[in-house]
Amino acid sequence: MRTTVNGLLVAFLMLGGLASTALASSVEPTPETVEALVGSVVQGQLDASGIPGATVAVVMNGETIVAEGYGYADLVDGRLADADTLFRIGSIGKLFTFTAVMQLVEQGLLDLDADITTYLDFALPRTLEHHPFRGEPGPITLAHLLTHTAGFEDARGGYSLDASDVPSLADALRERMPLRIFRPGEAVAYSNYGAALAGYIVERVSGQPFSRYVEEHVFAPLSMDRSTFAQPLPPDLAPHLARASRVVGGELQRDRFVFTGMTPAGSTSTTANDMARFMLAHLGDGGGVLAPATLEMMHARQFGHHPRLDGMAFGFVERTVNAQRVLFHGGDIFSYQSGLFLLPEHDLGLFVSYSGGGYAEPLTLFHTLLDAFFPDTPSEPPRQAGGAAERSRAFVGEYHANRRSYSSDESLLGLMEAMHVRVDADGFLGVSVLGESTRFAEIEPGVYTAVREGHSVFPYGALNTLVFASDDTGRTLLFTDGKVSYAAAPWYATTGVTLLAVGGTALVCLLTLVGWSLASGLRAIRGRRGAQPRSARVARWTAAIFAGSVLVSLLGVVLIAGSVDPILGQPLAAFGVEPAWSPLLYVPEVLLIVTGIALTPLAVVAWYRRFWHVLARLHFTLLAALALVLLSVLAYWNLLF
Repeated sequence: MRTTVNGLLVAFLMLGGLASTALASSVEPTPETVEALVGSVVQGQLDASGIPGATVAVVMNGETIVAEGYGYADLVDGRLADADTLFRIGSIGKLFTFTAVMQLVEQGLLDLDADITTYLDFALPRTLEHHPFRGEPGPITLAHLLTHTAGFEDARGGYSLDASDVPSLADALRERMPLRIFRPGEAVAYSNYGAALAGYIVERVSGQPFSRYVEEHVFAPLSMDRSTFAQPLPPDLAPHLARASRVVGGELQRDRFVFTGMTPAGSTSTTANDMARFMLAHLGDGGGVLAPATLEMMHARQFGHHPRLDGMAFGFVERTVNAQRVLFHGGDIFSYQSGLFLLPEHDLGLFVSYSGGGYAEPLTLFHTLLDAFFPDTPSEPPRQAGGAAERSRAFVGEYHANRRSYSSDESLLGLMEAMHVRVDADGFLGVSVLGESTRFAEIEPGVYTAVREGHSVFPYGALNTLVFASDDTGRTLLFTDGKVSYAAAPWYATTGVTLLAVGGTALVCLLTLVGWSLASGLRAIRGRRGAQPRSARVARWTAAIFAGSVLVSLLGVVLIAGSVDPILGQPLAAFGVEPAWSPLLYVPEVLLIVTGIALTPLAVVAWYRRFWHVLARLHFTLLAALALVLLSVLAYWNLLF
């Protein structure tokens, strides 16, 4: 590795946290300074987090200035990582898919504004769900797919641990077809399905399997000889794959290879050297893959919810960092975390991939580079106009990402990415999402700018600006920088209400069963078994069956969620693998529904016929009410069958 005293000084000062402004005025982004800084940061990340290895490529002014591996490609056999080690880059592979689409657009074989159904051999839904608009939503175009504004709900999952379980691309698209939730062009909602659909259109129009088309028309012209969408990897590439590992049963074992049916959306494996060639093509004249005019179109802003917000190019996500416009895409596929960042104005590109860690590592490396060489200019903190606090209170609440499932039991996962908005004592908005908390100041009604030190590591955008608006029903929408937007959650779907409904009902059911069991035991010991009307006994047994069904169902869910692949450390259910006994859970679920509904009329009978004493009747009524609440919550989140 090339190293200079000046480069080491840069790395030392940056890692020491000294002012980046003063540093940038004296140090230029040269191959030596960039390489020294990248090496110091990445090696520090590996040491601090226990990530086995990483690979990095940096290109500048038409040349590759860094192409390095760090740490280990495989701890099990002691193989070191280098610039030819393959890493799985997840969603960054969409950039190859969208490059292929633009290639066919350039050739006149695809039309960005044509209805995509003209290219498909199956029908898409023609109506919207969970939306006030009931008319014809209008056609979805390739431009919508490339900007993630087609309006699909999220279709997550579709992963497998066995190659034999992976359907063809056509079958995967038919089997996992999502609902249409928004009118095309109405809202950005990042979509793996939409990207896979674009890849299938490439397959249909070109007459070649998607993977082969990309290999022949994107990878081959750029000499990306170690890049592939194939699953599993071809025999000549498999030995060069970086593998995460973990200790299982006292023995170090490699992570398992995870397969995805949405091939064009995230199955790519590649190297730092190959990604350098891809970045040079996008920053240069297209490398014979795309014409310069097509590149310009692909990189231009194509969609944005508001002029102040970062939006979407074709495939790339806009991200503003230190006043620099960045074309960005992240990638996450289980053990691998990756990021690609292009600064076209500076002819600079960074690619990094880790065999472990989280989405913060790629962003941290990129932010460190920009702080060193393109620092932000200090500015005065924004001042809010009078009445800002009062106006801001209208936006307080919980917001759910529009990129989520609306129709499957995966909808509940949306709570994990919920955004919480409050107003603090000084009248600023306080926003919390994915563990990141930021203050925002009003710069105009409904528009807010971040007040922070350092950078946002929000994976979907820079989170510099928030814009609030209303839809046709008066529901509040929240638009952020990048590829996700949000909608205000109704009170009954908020995290607190959902957890209270499920947890509170379970607690009352548990206490009920324990209390009734103890009371029954005491009566048996004392020999007091007072006769009860048959209908009263039916009511008690119905309540007991309901309570038991709730607890058994929750226990079953916990056991399934806790059935984890010991190597990947992920629930087996994420790969479509559930315990053999899981179908038995249909029994308590049916009982929960039947008895939960029956409790309400039985409560009416209990009061009418004066079963038990008043407190017992109140307790029974509470159970009946909680049953209706629980069933409503479970139905809302698609958790009933």
